Amino acid sequence: MNSLLKICLIGLMLIPVPLFTQNKLQIAVLNLETLGLEETTAIALSERLRSELVATGAYRVIERNQMNTILREQGFQQSGCTSDACAVEIGKILNINRICAGSVARVGSIFTVSLRLIDVSTGEIVISVTEDCDCPIETLLTETMKKLALQLAGDTLPPPPSREGTLQIINPLTGTVVSLNGMMLTLDKDSLVVPSGKHRLTARKPGFEGFSSQFKIRPGEHLRIDLHLKPKTRPKALFRSLFLPGLGQHYQEKSLSGFMFNLFFVGSAGAAVLLDKQMTDKSDEYENLRESYTEAYSLSEIEQARKLMTERYDDIENLELQRNLAIGAAGVVWAWSMLDCWFRKPVYERKSALDLETRQDRTTLHFKYCF
Repeated sequence: MNSLLKICLIGLMLIPVPLFTQNKLQIAVLNLETLGLEETTAIALSERLRSELVATGAYRVIERNQMNTILREQGFQQSGCTSDACAVEIGKILNINRICAGSVARVGSIFTVSLRLIDVSTGEIVISVTEDCDCPIETLLTETMKKLALQLAGDTLPPPPSREGTLQIINPLTGTVVSLNGMMLTLDKDSLVVPSGKHRLTARKPGFEGFSSQFKIRPGEHLRIDLHLKPKTRPKALFRSLFLPGLGQHYQEKSLSGFMFNLFFVGSAGAAVLLDKQMTDKSDEYENLRESYTEAYSLSEIEQARKLMTERYDDIENLELQRNLAIGAAGVVWAWSMLDCWFRKPVYERKSALDLETRQDRTTLHFKYCF
């Protein structure tokens, strides 16, 4: 019964790696030969090398106890096995792809570690690395062995996890200017590679409302954004100018007209408020003079108060007239702005054409502009 268990155990150990991990080669690490070092030190360094090779993720490494069990069951003595041919023979017994052999030596304060990775099927040395370290044994164990493991991994290291995603923009209209985080994009590919994280996508096109979308993309994610632009309409422009003259013109991309309407309306409305404040002050002065007039006793005081009251009254009438004119001007600008939004074509709807007509006797230039 015990023999049957051992046979089953060995059979499981000898199952080829591709059945479990098709993308990784299976390797074994022989204990390093020692020159000028204790054997226990070499064993510790060998075990550290196995751990570091596992950490790279490049290989599937056979554990030392598992390797010794298989060799002992096959009656193979690992001691004294220093040649590449012997290492290849061990690799064939273990049914692995590659085997790592090498040595560690110390001369003075310098440690030298030499490693070679051998292809079991061909017997060729795939990788050979040597590292010198003028350092304490602790540094050799923790840093140098890790560096050597990375060198042995070489091109077989798995690719680092992707930190990028792909962005696909759907239904972009011809002539649309698209920007990602303020940088203009060229939509000549089906999808764009973007770093993971938060981004802002904006788009603009004459005659359409601006598009803005903030999104977050994860590593390896494929995100699709429908670039649906809404066309600008005159009712929307009219609605904006209803609140402030000029906003509708800015919406219709008539920037100069928009600034002019803003300036005229704010100026006239501001003048109306200022004149109304001055008129209120003059009215207060008039009421004070009226009280002085009722309390005066001498003819000179009465005459003086009456004269000042007449001046203040005239000032009030003039200020009221100017205020009403300013209010009327603001109203005219307000109404004009809405009429302009409705009847005057936006910039993106105007059409101009420049034609050159050539005849036998003359050449005529035709220019047509739709206002």
